[in-house]
Amino acid sequence: MATGYTSEIANGISFEKFVLQCARAFGALISMRDDPWDAEIPNEFVPSDYHKNEMLAREEELGSLMSMPEEWANEQAAMQYEKEWLAYNKHLINVANIKDKYLSMLIKVKAWQPPTVDHNELKEFMIKQIVDSINWDCDISHVESPVLLDGKTWLAERIDSCSWDINYHAKEYQKEVDRCAVRTLWIVDLKKSLFL
Repeated sequence: MATGYTSEIANGISFEKFVLQCARAFGALISMRDDPWDAEIPNEFVPSDYHKNEMLAREEELGSLMSMPEEWANEQAAMQYEKEWLAYNKHLINVANIKDKYLSMLIKVKAWQPPTVDHNELKEFMIKQIVDSINWDCDISHVESPVLLDGKTWLAERIDSCSWDINYHAKEYQKEVDRCAVRTLWIVDLKKSLFL
């Protein structure tokens, strides 16, 4: 039986096209393995600009932070606190709602009389599932309430965060550039061997 790679041999596919089709199963072209067999294979892989754009955005933000007046930092800290407080309260409400639903279902399961002894294990399983979910989904002991920071502290934390992000995205962008260079070299070498 023909595979997705060999099915075109019966139709007279050339050796070069067969090699390029099979190359889609390997690292440099693995992202093309599910593309149509006649989709063009690029001569060069271009890095995504996601990390580069994120790095540039954080650099711009860092520049703004470095020149931010203390009064504005105080305002930003207060705005962040308010936003975090709203998110915190929303989370607590969501947890309370889901816990109510779990407990309601737990009451129904505990009140249910299994039709036979063979169904008792099912009842115990359902109870365990709900109890485990309550323990995991409804535990708020690790959730800390937001803290209002003064502008100076808020600014220092934002600067540290931006600096970390810039470093992270610079490294990830370089990795992407390097991966694309390796992939491009692989395909160039392959096409040279086929005299394409």
